[in-house]
Amino acid sequence: MLIGRRVLGVAVANAIAGGMLFSIGDISTKLATQGGARIAFVLSLIAGYALGTTLLQFGYQAGAALTVAGLATLLTNVLPILAGTIVLEEPVPSGALGALRVLAFVAG
Repeated sequence: MLIGRRVLGVAVANAIAGGMLFSIGDISTKLATQGGARIAFVLSLIAGYALGTTLLQFGYQAGAALTVAGLATLLTNVLPILAGTIVLEEPVPSGALGALRVLAFVAG
């Protein structure tokens, strides 16, 4: 984040970090709601959303709200989808339905 602040600016660095932390909260929500030992992900859920909100607010104070919100939203949406497919091994449907899902993901 320190390098990002120097290279990209404070607002953009906070937006990227905030979006990443929100995505940690989203992924943790999916895991925690599966129950069992995964309930421990409630801690990263709380930390991700709390720190993400804080960094997002710092980003709003340091730069243009549209830039900060756009970058944070992009990462908040993209990273959990990728994590579901790659890390959690949730398959993409085959055939036309799978192609449509990938197209919707890229278009979104």
